[in-house]
Amino acid sequence: MNEEFQHLAGLDALKAWLAKYLPLFQGNDPLAPRSIVLTGLPGTGKRSVAKAIAASIGKPLVRFVPEQQPDPSAVLMVEDLDREHLPLIRRLADHDEPMPFVIALTERPWELPSGLLRADAVEAVWHLDLPDMKERAETWGLAATRHGHDQSGFDSVILARASHEFTPAEIHAAYARAARERHPRPPKERHLFDALIELQPLVDARASDMLRLAHWTHRRSTSARGG
Repeated sequence: MNEEFQHLAGLDALKAWLAKYLPLFQGNDPLAPRSIVLTGLPGTGKRSVAKAIAASIGKPLVRFVPEQQPDPSAVLMVEDLDREHLPLIRRLADHDEPMPFVIALTERPWELPSGLLRADAVEAVWHLDLPDMKERAETWGLAATRHGHDQSGFDSVILARASHEFTPAEIHAAYARAARERHPRPPKERHLFDALIELQPLVDARASDMLRLAHWTHRRSTSARGG
């Protein structure tokens, strides 16, 4: 795995899957998976995971543009997977046609036409859920590291309990906010708590989507966290 994945907490099942198939990807083996779908609310890390997968494979990550011919030497990221991408999925199902590895992202998978998730084109659907207790604690540590700070000024476990239902992006945002207030000194635990209080977790505003996502992913996807 590359450095990009070292900055992402958890995701053990997805990382193990990638490690298993990495030799096929790097060797451009025709048996390598053709595409995967990443689901999850905004801030759960879909784009970060796509970047980390591409970096691990050793290929550039490029955004899908309908008018452009896909480059087989790149990893193609499809943002907001929708009905308009059906032609691309049909091409992926044609294993005689050279295609790049495709990583498709969606927040509302229950709205997708069934043809977008056809088994002969999509290897797996991975769900990026809200982080658990351990992953939240790890994310607080990663946020400090990103700013060049150590963790001596806070207890990551206590902060993990306080940031229940926060996405990784929201935890990083809270740390950044506290770091700006305290610059050039590292923030202390009380400053991080104050920053958390000022943030409203997205799940509060997207409760109905969260319920639909949980129901859909329970039947149709695999947890990237594992367990």
